[in-house]
Amino acid sequence: MSPTVTLNKSSQFTRPVNLDGYYSLQSMVTYGFPVDFIRSNINFSLSANYANVPTIFDGVESRTRELNLIPKLIIGSNISKNLDFTASYSAGINKMFSSLDTAAESDYVTHTAAAKLGWTFFWGLTFRSTFNYIGYTGLDTGTEDYFLWNLSLGKKFLKNNAAEIRIEAFDVLKQNQAFTHRTGSNYYDYVNSNVLQPYAMISFVYTIR
Repeated sequence: MSPTVTLNKSSQFTRPVNLDGYYSLQSMVTYGFPVDFIRSNINFSLSANYANVPTIFDGVESRTRELNLIPKLIIGSNISKNLDFTASYSAGINKMFSSLDTAAESDYVTHTAAAKLGWTFFWGLTFRSTFNYIGYTGLDTGTEDYFLWNLSLGKKFLKNNAAEIRIEAFDVLKQNQAFTHRTGSNYYDYVNSNVLQPYAMISFVYTIR
């Protein structure tokens, strides 16, 4: 390309160029109400993000319009200070419209469901559990849906139960993953990263009131 830049086969040279026409819009609406017979609150929310991104690829200028919609439902308990649970579901709907056909198959949906339980019972013993499901629709990558389950058992002590010692186990089902989907006007790629294997930990927590 030049005396200072040499590209090997299948390489790509990228440099910044100032372009007009970029804009981004974001909005969110939420509505919640109590449900007395289960002593809980229910919240519905919907967030929307829209962006128009100009780019140049191989000397050709194009526009990429990205739309992201996230409807979400949350049920949160209000039973007592000793028992608490939360359940939620959200769907991340991702659509991309581009003048270049190379990104035409990048539309996908990310499903996320979660359940969380916290319980303090006899003699200050505590039990906590978080359970998450992550799944994908529309990705042709062989990526599998997976579950992430964490558990802990603890004991509160000292005045006003200000201190707690816990034994915690992470990724009990040995399914944890780290997956990212990235898109551009002329490409889309999938990134899998290494994650910690299942492990256990002892922790001490002191609450200052």
